[in-house]
Amino acid sequence: MVEQEHGAATIPAVWRQLISEPAMEAINTVMQQKGSSFAAMHARYGQWLYFSGSRAQNGLFFPEAPFYPTLKTDDNKHFTVQDTFSYSGRVYGRSFTLLSLDDLPSVRQRGRVFADSAYGYLNHLAAGHPQSDAVPLNEAQVFIPLPTDTVMVMISNATEDRRDFSYFLQADTTLLTSIGPNPVNLTGGSRDAWFYNVPEEATIYIYNIRGYLVRRIDRGGDRDVRWDVRDNAGHLLSSGVYFYMIEAPDTHATGKFAVIR
Repeated sequence: MVEQEHGAATIPAVWRQLISEPAMEAINTVMQQKGSSFAAMHARYGQWLYFSGSRAQNGLFFPEAPFYPTLKTDDNKHFTVQDTFSYSGRVYGRSFTLLSLDDLPSVRQRGRVFADSAYGYLNHLAAGHPQSDAVPLNEAQVFIPLPTDTVMVMISNATEDRRDFSYFLQADTTLLTSIGPNPVNLTGGSRDAWFYNVPEEATIYIYNIRGYLVRRIDRGGDRDVRWDVRDNAGHLLSSGVYFYMIEAPDTHATGKFAVIR
């Protein structure tokens, strides 16, 4: 994984660094030279492991991921979440803890781990892909699940010691209109996207990177608008970056998102 992320010269550089430092310190030194760290790469490695076997995504993480065993999550606890949720647990040395969150409301979420940020990272895995890059444990990560998603919370520990942590999740219904998941991954799982917190009497316009209108959607009765990721002709959108504009009597909102096929 390190070689694929940072190039073939990375492993020889680590071996040379081992002359003057222990193994973990040597890896950390080389990773810092490349703008990363051992803790950050450890969290990244956890994502690569998770998206193996039956969870493998075309073109993401290990090229041979479909042929690797699926990372087991049988021992994880499942939680039903409405507005807020907290959990205290322990993650073992140089390993990962996975929490499974079910029945999330279809609004933005803010997840955060209260712990020493020097030893690990937090990430939320939903809709078949990471919601964004992992963040240090004392930072909040905002993510938007689909209403039917089960969200996996991955907490990594890059030290040799066991560590205690407290995880806190809060639903946020006050944020502006947004789209999720982002990117929209059409290679597996749900092929739908959602626009959240859409004002009444709003119209959603979706444009491709060249500025051509590809879809117009009028809001119905629900605040959250489901979209099948198809254009006005009924074709699934191609991979790429798109822009949306939402027009309502008293509101104007814009944003961008990506589609993966």
